[in-house]
Amino acid sequence: MFVIIIIVVIVIVAAMATNKPRNLKVSDLLQVTHTASLAMSSPPGQNESILIKTLGLNITAIKEDVHSIIIIVSSQQEPDVIISLPKGESWPAVIEYLSYPAQLNEDGVYPVKVTLGCEEAVGPVDILIYLKPEDVFIIPGGVP
Repeated sequence: MFVIIIIVVIVIVAAMATNKPRNLKVSDLLQVTHTASLAMSSPPGQNESILIKTLGLNITAIKEDVHSIIIIVSSQQEPDVIISLPKGESWPAVIEYLSYPAQLNEDGVYPVKVTLGCEEAVGPVDILIYLKPEDVFIIPGGVP
């Protein structure tokens, strides 16, 4: 009888350990880097700002396989969803905007807020991507 009780306790503990919620952060699982973007120059008088039309990102699974990845950016036409991304592999995300305003900051880059989440992490969370001016193709003329 004692052996049966020990076996039942071991099975229950093992089941609880496999169903234990994980407290991983998105930043522990995914690395996001900017590749290139397309933007329009802002109206006259706003020399340091641009209107982003297309944002190029590279999403890499850095710790383990990641599933149900969602990328959301304000004024994005539709959220991007990646079904799964194996550890060590990257996915080139191209996000189309209606028009996302970005202001050149004191460090000389354009900060862009991106919301990122996945099945394995607590979240989704907001992260900042910093666009270097040399990685942004700007169409002159802007929008009136």
